[in-house]
Amino acid sequence: MEKFYQVWLKRRFEKSSVEKELFDISWYSTVKVIAKNLALENKEMKLAEIGCGWGRIIIGIKIFFPRIKIIGYELLEDFCKIFEELKITYGLMDVEVIRKDVIESSLPKNEFDCIYSVRVLHYFSESERIKVLKKIYKALKPEGKIFISIPNAWNIYRKLTYKHAPLISIMKIKKEMKIVGFQNLKIGGYNFIPPVKRFSYDSFLSKINLILSFIPVINLAGGLVYVVGKKASGL
Repeated sequence: MEKFYQVWLKRRFEKSSVEKELFDISWYSTVKVIAKNLALENKEMKLAEIGCGWGRIIIGIKIFFPRIKIIGYELLEDFCKIFEELKITYGLMDVEVIRKDVIESSLPKNEFDCIYSVRVLHYFSESERIKVLKKIYKALKPEGKIFISIPNAWNIYRKLTYKHAPLISIMKIKKEMKIVGFQNLKIGGYNFIPPVKRFSYDSFLSKINLILSFIPVINLAGGLVYVVGKKASGL
């Protein structure tokens, strides 16, 4: 695993971030963009999140789609502990977060309808990403869908302020997914409001932010970009 990721893992996490990052513009648009691209419905689907952190996106998906089953995989023990507290607060007793290094550990085979990962894979080396993508491919059911999001290397604000790790092109992720075998790959973007101030998910700015996320080409200027695709049938 890349050294900058090891350093990031050792940073102290401020619990005040939970209050700031739940129910804000970024949270809302991420959940809505994932839901649209994975065609989520409020029925008994089974999802997995790779690198779920303290459960920010899991909580959002469960709020809008309470019948969906979700398993989160997270490396950092502190995040897993925080989610155990939050699952009680939000009544998410059917959600499981498993502490696991997805680079070194296996995933269940043909288990999930959809798998998503937000702002995680750019921390890995190319060989690690391909290794993880192969595990995701095997973990999906036939025709299961994948959504991978990373910070946008084409976004000026990201170029100037993002110091966590090197920014990589979303086209590189797309190419790696194609190598693994994913089909029907397409790219897009979202989150146009820099997180200088946290605006509420139900604000006017949030609505504009979400509309821009669904306009092809224009959405590639967002702060986050994604690739969505699916596993072949019968595999």
